[in-house]
Amino acid sequence: MLKFSVRSRFAISFFSNALRGLLSLVTGLLIGRGLGPQSYGDFVFLLGTFVGIKVFLDMGSTHAFYTIMCRKPRGRKFVASYFIWQGLQFLLPLIFIGLLFPEQWIYQIWIGQEKGMILLAFVAVFMKDNAWVTMSNIGESFRLTHKVQIFNLSIVVTHFLLVVVLFWTQHLSLYVLFGLIFIEYLIATCVAFHVLCGNRLKDEEFDGKKVWNEYFNFCAPLILYSWLGFGSLFADRWFLQAFGGSEEQGFYGIGYQLAVVSLLATTSLLRIYWKEIAEAHENNDLERMCKLHQKVCRFLYMAATLVSGFLIPWSEEIVRLFLGSSYLGSVPALSVMFLYPIYQSLGLIGGSFLLAVGKTRPKVVLEGLVIIVAIPVSYFIQAPVDAKLPGLELGSLGMALKMVILCVVSSNLVLWWIARHYGWKFDWVYQVLALAGVLVLGQLSFEGANFLGSMVAMNLFFKGSMALLIYALVVGISLWSVPWVAGLTRNEIKTQFFQTLQFLKKS
Repeated sequence: MLKFSVRSRFAISFFSNALRGLLSLVTGLLIGRGLGPQSYGDFVFLLGTFVGIKVFLDMGSTHAFYTIMCRKPRGRKFVASYFIWQGLQFLLPLIFIGLLFPEQWIYQIWIGQEKGMILLAFVAVFMKDNAWVTMSNIGESFRLTHKVQIFNLSIVVTHFLLVVVLFWTQHLSLYVLFGLIFIEYLIATCVAFHVLCGNRLKDEEFDGKKVWNEYFNFCAPLILYSWLGFGSLFADRWFLQAFGGSEEQGFYGIGYQLAVVSLLATTSLLRIYWKEIAEAHENNDLERMCKLHQKVCRFLYMAATLVSGFLIPWSEEIVRLFLGSSYLGSVPALSVMFLYPIYQSLGLIGGSFLLAVGKTRPKVVLEGLVIIVAIPVSYFIQAPVDAKLPGLELGSLGMALKMVILCVVSSNLVLWWIARHYGWKFDWVYQVLALAGVLVLGQLSFEGANFLGSMVAMNLFFKGSMALLIYALVVGISLWSVPWVAGLTRNEIKTQFFQTLQFLKKS
């Protein structure tokens, strides 16, 4: 029953997030086109800096909360204590930015932004990345994946429809967008608290000292890591804004937006993976841990690789079609960024594994070393060539290259450590061969479609459809012939195919 339950929850998350990814992609394109490169650059700059501040204040407590909730059921007082901590994370930045920081500091940190916009961006990011993530984690800890996904889909669909209306009526602006994000996630969090928690949170014996020790033991190694992460995230955005300006920020931002759509499936599946690894570790079931880890690594790596491999050759056509000529400067960054989700998926899997088993120190050491290197690298690739400490002045392309290279290094360091610690196989040869094969296949489908297009008059839509058809047929035949490359068996492919058909018929 448990095996079937896990598989079903994976399937629900994967297909739900495929739809979320498609809607998020279209929404992001509408926002990018409606705002233009400069305003869109301001949008992603504000989002990025406050995500960094969130990491700084959180200090790994989100991970601790979810891991502790997954190990065994917790009650109202435990959850309430965490809500109090979340409230402090909300109030402190508001007080400092709104009342205590001198005005000149604010405008040096958030270059070219208004104070009201800065505060609105913060509350929007808090509701989305703090409050809503907490509710999602509670739902997943109770194995309510289907309900969590319904909420996630509802938010994305609502946001998409509102953005369409705003785009159509030409009322898109930064104030409106941040306001929408805040209201959407505020409502979702309030409703979800009633639906997901309900009567599931019971009264319990609450030992504040014991809870504090649980959090401290988990988070202590993560505090420095969180602060380093904040430094890296903030430095990335600030250097690009200071040296490249809002337009380069927009080019990188739209590249990131398009590239990471496939990560929506990964991040959702990770909660299920995290829950199962935490339970298996608690029960000392090493065989189950190994099997689940290896299957998830291969499946998500192959899924991300297949998406990226097809899209990379079409980077310029995607930008021209959906964003217009004003965004053509983003094409080099986008082509590189399409590689990012592949290794970010592996990094998220490895990081989640270490957190689920309580191995926070190796995570901090391995990923922290990469973060320490990342900050001076960010300056070097962004700084002007004529600066006192000269750089490469690579703008959005440099940021994309830095993100991909460091992600490859970081993710593989963590997976190597896990494999070495538990005596498992480290699949680095598989990574290289799978990526090379898919990239070649993607380029061949692109060239094949262009060749057919030169012989028979075809517009971009038909050329893209032809390329996708060729690509899908070869991928389908390959996966059926050697399903292990995606961490699957033929029986699992058949079972999931028919279950999906039944689900679609019922829907």
